[in-house]
Amino acid sequence: DVCSSDLGTRIEASVAPLPPGDRPFPLERFLGIGISLVGLIYLAIGLIVWRLKPGRRESWAHLLFCSLTAALLFLANPGLPISWTLIGMTVPLVGASAFQLFTTYPIEPSWVIRWSWIRPATYAVALALAAATLGERRLGPAAAWLDPASTFFAVGLSLACVVIVLVERVRNAGEAASVRANVMLIGAAA
Repeated sequence: DVCSSDLGTRIEASVAPLPPGDRPFPLERFLGIGISLVGLIYLAIGLIVWRLKPGRRESWAHLLFCSLTAALLFLANPGLPISWTLIGMTVPLVGASAFQLFTTYPIEPSWVIRWSWIRPATYAVALALAAATLGERRLGPAAAWLDPASTFFAVGLSLACVVIVLVERVRNAGEAASVRANVMLIGAAA
């Protein structure tokens, strides 16, 4: 309700909210298109790198990361009602694919080679979080931990990736791999 008392006259009016998806604001539409374009750019870069070096593990890891990031950006469209569930399922997978990418390229740490189970383990956790997100409605109030857990998992892995590349960059100082590590760190910062 809105009340006004200009010049001694009292006017009351009820203002109903617009239904969701009724009329998006122009800026919202512009942002939706812009986010989708960024997703297309991620996908294109991933495909180009993979096509240029199709037989290499690092190009596959790059394609996987770019594809999942593009999917996350495509799902960030506010007009899709199912998008929140799909976003919740995609976020932990982006974290796992970032871990795979940053532990494959530019320098594969010796501990990742030694503990070869670690990359599949990050995907197992990500898939468990994604499956729990899919069944979130059935979990009811017990699912309150799910979104924060998925977010902390993805962000935690991403931050770990930066630390891993920094450590490996210092360990391999003076080699060509440390220059590639600088490029990855710049990309991670952007």
